[in-house]
Amino acid sequence: MNVVIEVIKDIAEYAFKSGAEVVKVASARDIVVEERVVFKCTSCENYGRNRSCPPFSPGVETFKRILSEYTYVLVMVFKSSINSSSIDVDRARILWDSDKKRVFNALIAIERYSFNRGFPLAYVLRAGACNICPKCDVNNSCKHQELLRYPICSVGINITKTLRNLDLNIEFPSMKPEGKPCLAAILLID
Repeated sequence: MNVVIEVIKDIAEYAFKSGAEVVKVASARDIVVEERVVFKCTSCENYGRNRSCPPFSPGVETFKRILSEYTYVLVMVFKSSINSSSIDVDRARILWDSDKKRVFNALIAIERYSFNRGFPLAYVLRAGACNICPKCDVNNSCKHQELLRYPICSVGINITKTLRNLDLNIEFPSMKPEGKPCLAAILLID
């Protein structure tokens, strides 16, 4: 078998050990990128207020060119600790923020592991906006530039269509009262 594929499978196994519930190795061509995803970002509270989000993130056309330089991706899904049927909105926000930090730490570890396994240009696209700082100061340089990673939606990735392309039909929690939100992320691998 191809040595590269074997190493990527090892990285996928590391992602499972790092807490991912679903990990799928796929072609970078399976990622669906659309302008309308970034358009949806304009109604988000982080738009223009977070360095990881539009208009600070790479535009869709730029990202499409970047993506075309990658061969493989690792699509990862992590479960949230939120039980959407029995929690108030304020408590859910606190848990969601905590879940995003937990998942981001795992993603950075997976990216580093990939680097150490021979993929120096591995790059993770995170689940949700950056939340390292309590409040992002977009008027000054980023205090954690080495950790700045863009959310999958900020570069135009339609995660719903992408998951469907990969036969990963993840249901949104709003469709089922007992559902748990998912945090999806993508590791670009060359």
